[in-house]
Amino acid sequence: MVMSGKKTMQPQELPQPTLNRLCRIYSLLAELEAAGKRNAASAQIGAMLGISAASIRKDISLVGDLDSTGARYDVAKLKAHLSSKFGFGAKRRACVVGIGRLGSAILDYGQLELQGYEVIAGFDSNMNTIETKKTNVKLYPAYQIPDVVRREKIELAVLCVPAGAAQSSADKLIDGGIRGIVNFTPATIKCDKDDVFISQIDVVKEFRLLSAMISLDGGHEQRHTI
Repeated sequence: MVMSGKKTMQPQELPQPTLNRLCRIYSLLAELEAAGKRNAASAQIGAMLGISAASIRKDISLVGDLDSTGARYDVAKLKAHLSSKFGFGAKRRACVVGIGRLGSAILDYGQLELQGYEVIAGFDSNMNTIETKKTNVKLYPAYQIPDVVRREKIELAVLCVPAGAAQSSADKLIDGGIRGIVNFTPATIKCDKDDVFISQIDVVKEFRLLSAMISLDGGHEQRHTI
């Protein structure tokens, strides 16, 4: 059983690092279930995710009691529990802003729909791109973002525009009622609405972090010097 005395927290009360780990746990559980695994120990889950078993148990305990045998979990039951807590079973509509190479790849990424996310619109400021891009997703000029997002009840957006156009594009999305933005630009998006959530994906920042970790790893010889 989960340790007694742990307070069950509402999803909106969870610290961001805990929420991040629980989402990673859910993704791993989906993989284990697809592979036919019925049970998984916290130590096994932790080893696969690079997280301590104690942290796995603590994170899961924060979202409610769940029957388990010692430190083992029923994969399907835990996956369903997390899905219910975080609304992963709900279908959510999404759009892509900026139909360059990255935006086009996301438009055509079929795994999103399999995971419950339907990309139903794409936007670009270049009319030639809109007219020549071959895709099953309906494309619109960027100035129509607020109207289309509002009309089609789109909740999620992926921002793949040049950095200089990031804030204005985000403003249009927010004006249309968007709830979440994945920002693939290096620009920092400003938003004063508490009910709009922005996830920053900065590849250069991640490379820089990894570079720092490699440089600080004194146990291995440096192969390259910047």
